[in-house]
Amino acid sequence: MMNFPFKRLYQKYMNRSMRTKLMLSFSALIFISIMTVLVVVYSYVSRDYKQQIQYSADKSFSQAYDFIDKKIESLLYTADVVYSNEAVQSILSKDLYSYRYDYQQQHLDMLALEKLLNSLSYSKDAYLASLYVDDSLMYSRQNLFFFSNQLLEQNEEYKKWFNSNEMRIWLPPEKIRLPDQQSPVILISLLRKINSIYGGNNTIGVERISMKADGINEIIQKANITQNGVVYIQNSNNQMINTLRENAFEKLDLAHDQLPDREMKWEKLTRNGKSFLVNSRRFHDSDWTMIAIIPFSEILSLSNRLGVIIMLLLLVSIAVTCSVAYLFARSMTKGLSILSRQMESVQNGILDNTITTKKRDEIGKLINSFNYLVNRIKQHSKEQYESGKAIKTAELKALQAQINPHFLYNTLDLINWRALNYNAPQIAEISTALAKFYKISLNKGRDILSIGEEAAHVSAYVKIQNFKYDGAINLTIQIPDEIKSYSIIKTVLQPIVENSIMHGIMPNRDGRPKEIEISAVRQAEDIVIYVRDNGVGMSREQLAVILEEKSGTSISGYGVWNIHSRLQLCYGPDYGLHYESAPGEGTTAAVKIPAAPL
Repeated sequence: MMNFPFKRLYQKYMNRSMRTKLMLSFSALIFISIMTVLVVVYSYVSRDYKQQIQYSADKSFSQAYDFIDKKIESLLYTADVVYSNEAVQSILSKDLYSYRYDYQQQHLDMLALEKLLNSLSYSKDAYLASLYVDDSLMYSRQNLFFFSNQLLEQNEEYKKWFNSNEMRIWLPPEKIRLPDQQSPVILISLLRKINSIYGGNNTIGVERISMKADGINEIIQKANITQNGVVYIQNSNNQMINTLRENAFEKLDLAHDQLPDREMKWEKLTRNGKSFLVNSRRFHDSDWTMIAIIPFSEILSLSNRLGVIIMLLLLVSIAVTCSVAYLFARSMTKGLSILSRQMESVQNGILDNTITTKKRDEIGKLINSFNYLVNRIKQHSKEQYESGKAIKTAELKALQAQINPHFLYNTLDLINWRALNYNAPQIAEISTALAKFYKISLNKGRDILSIGEEAAHVSAYVKIQNFKYDGAINLTIQIPDEIKSYSIIKTVLQPIVENSIMHGIMPNRDGRPKEIEISAVRQAEDIVIYVRDNGVGMSREQLAVILEEKSGTSISGYGVWNIHSRLQLCYGPDYGLHYESAPGEGTTAAVKIPAAPL
């Protein structure tokens, strides 16, 4: 009875086609092998992945710890410099009874101390070095390099420290508005008592060495390589030294004061039913402790995600293997021999033969597909042939288009020589200028030329126009040589100059010289070319619509909007054309392009 279902499955299997049996047998064997490999690979990769996360976290933690430790050492060194400075010791040890009324000496002493403190401030680590001095001194309320010692006496915590035997104390971050700053600065400060070195060992002042909290926050942020984990620094009073992202501990369902008060090396802790990896290490010369917390759930989720990826890859491999098995089994059928011979004919370039079959099974469908494929190849070959003819025709037309400009240049050159022979120099000058104009315009089919060539193009155009207007146009080009070698799309300046002539200076009847000036300047990574005229100018209404597509402002049919859109299409939306003008005061067109060498 137990063997009956198995026998039925076996009979169904044996009644299948050879292709199906081969495919099923081969697929089952590969599936079992891959599943075995999957389990082994996942176990090893998951373990290595966890170790890699812990190694990376430890590496980042150690680097961050070393960077911050060096910052602490730097602040302590700065404090030692201030403590042992002879001027600091001498000034702070003076008898206040007579010194408090000597304002001239106080001013000199303030300048000396300020020079020292300023030299130690605004460095990479020490942002501000300052002193707490007696309130009776004139500079005690400067609030940059000097503070009144009454500020310490007003705070019970600082007052307690000042009366203790502790030489220094690290303050938590606090916002301080400095006189030279518009907004508050968050500083982390070291307070250190200054004892007299001249005997008595009595406290003569307090120094404050501060660093910006942003530097600590940046280092801590880089040390956190996980999404939900946290890395932070706290002092002996459980006060945070760095800024954490919002709700960092709420997402962990953990409070930072729930951790043991000792150093740990990636120990596993369980709090509130959740497990964490914790690493903590104290800094030697402060009461700070650096702590890293990684939730186990995140490590497991990353490991599970990796397992899913491996599973998907292996399933794809199984699908590919089954497809190969299917193709192999199908190749065992006899009907494929005819198809194989015909395919060889196709490979040899014979596309006239097709296979006739009455079969409607898989082989018949495959033969029909083959016939369809052959017909498509024939159709594609025909289309490719027609396309090749069209390309050759286009190449011939392009060659003819290159010949036409040469004919134009030769004709203009002939006119030039004939004009000289008949003693008509003006006609010769016009033909020469026109040849130069069209040579630069065509530019051998290239759309990009140098700014110097574009300026020469404008010069040739204005020279031709001056023959029409009896030399009334005075063109000045002031473009530095270093800018002339940069590139610009062709036919930009000439239409603008033409617009200045037709709509600017020529309608002007006040008798002034008709001036057009072209200049260019380099602005960072850009170049701005200015075209100025002293013509009739434009009203605000005209300026508001001049760069619109349907503004009606045109340059011999070549719209201002067209120039602006060409510049933006070529260089991007930050570039283009800009106009400034006022009635009776002339017009300035500014062309902004990137500084790109030709």
